Amino acid sequence: MKGEGSTEKGWTRMDFLRTVGANVATLSLLIGGLDTAEAQNAKPGQGFDKSKFTSLDLSPFFNCSSADLGPHPKARELGGESVRDGLIRTPGGEQCFRGIPFRLGPENLQDKRWLMLSTRSSQNSAPNVQIPLQYRATFLCVVAFCDWDKNEATPADIDVFELVGERLAEIVLLYEGGIEKTIPVRRRFEVSAPSVSWGHFCYSSVACREAGPRGLTDPLANAADWGRLQMGVGQNSTIGPWISALENPDAERQLTGVRLQATSEAPLIVCGLTLFHGKTSPLRHERLSLYRFTLPEATAEDQDRWKVTVDLGQIARTYVLNQFDATAWLDSPQAGLGERFERAQGGRYLYAEVVASRAATLTLHDIKNGKRYEFELDGVVPGHEKEARSRGALVEVLETDKAWLHGSDRCCHRASYARPAGLSVPGWPVHSALWSSYADQRCLVSRLWRRSDVGGCALRLRGWNVPGRTARGRRVPGNDQRVRIPSGSKEA
Repeated sequence: MKGEGSTEKGWTRMDFLRTVGANVATLSLLIGGLDTAEAQNAKPGQGFDKSKFTSLDLSPFFNCSSADLGPHPKARELGGESVRDGLIRTPGGEQCFRGIPFRLGPENLQDKRWLMLSTRSSQNSAPNVQIPLQYRATFLCVVAFCDWDKNEATPADIDVFELVGERLAEIVLLYEGGIEKTIPVRRRFEVSAPSVSWGHFCYSSVACREAGPRGLTDPLANAADWGRLQMGVGQNSTIGPWISALENPDAERQLTGVRLQATSEAPLIVCGLTLFHGKTSPLRHERLSLYRFTLPEATAEDQDRWKVTVDLGQIARTYVLNQFDATAWLDSPQAGLGERFERAQGGRYLYAEVVASRAATLTLHDIKNGKRYEFELDGVVPGHEKEARSRGALVEVLETDKAWLHGSDRCCHRASYARPAGLSVPGWPVHSALWSSYADQRCLVSRLWRRSDVGGCALRLRGWNVPGRTARGRRVPGNDQRVRIPSGSKEA
């Protein structure tokens, strides 16, 4: 519903509340062109680099179908048609999970679609299978699941323990010269059941269903979950199957085969195998990092033209900076009332917050001209711009860690904390939210500004709820403070 008396077209009451909210970090007002889910889901020319992966065809070894495995009460937790018949369903055909390609079995419930390993004799399982190869690989990526642990949810006795770490199978890597290396496959480490409870995730594998990016303005089913929106990406899914990237202990030696052998009666169901040829694990993502692209043309404000994707990771957010006058902002008489900023025109910089593997490829797409600018992340280091494979665009990682500022309030002499972004980069604003460490007084820092002329940072603290000096929720006009942080200092 439109807010009555609004002087700006398109404003709603929600817009107004986002602007003037005293206890909410107004990040959406400070950066322009914020794009979260769209940045990740719209992947022009989505695919994978075939030089990184070799997907193996396991169809000759499939011995089990969903119907063979039979119905299970907990399979109804998977949703969809499984609610009706209790059968386990997994994706089939050519799939790309978390940027890793797999060749899976058919989706038909009656067709053989999985390789089931078990020491128990059965026509739908095998004690071991050997797959011939002639490749070099650094990691073996496995998509698999196992049965549910009956001791996990309803143990029969107080002395009955969960089967965490149960050795279900072994993957034996066969090399030239008859050399063999064995890798264990354990419950709740490299594999888990088709569905798990929250808090019962695997230690060494992730769900094939990747959680998408989270925007600061995404809707919430529960208001208590607002903090999760600040993480940039969602949490891991509780629905399998599960992907593990098993490191090859002798990557320089050529593989002649892979032997999968059961070590337990409890089944291990393998859906697919893919060899990875990169230097680091495709599933080990680095911390959320901020990258800055220097565009071929000064059109950063054109959101429909520039898109950013990554093959082994996620794009949490993309944005461009708005126009900002640091001096005018510090002297503004409207402090605490919310402020609007105009989008800068003719900018060359596009910013992206990325969580990805060091083996990932970051791609800048020029939708207008159909061009792609690709960057290998393992060659992007702080302080240096890296040029794309096809010349014309540059990228630089601005920050890989968050910096914490420690200060204290003069009235209560209590410690307060701030977590600004981009503190070490001169000449552009830093976004942060600052909260005191006690509940009765809250302070909000909506912007820090690095001042190259003073060799540090300037910020403005806005006082709220100061005991004995103001009513709850009312701002004290004379209580704002300016703080100057010298370079290299951690305290203000």
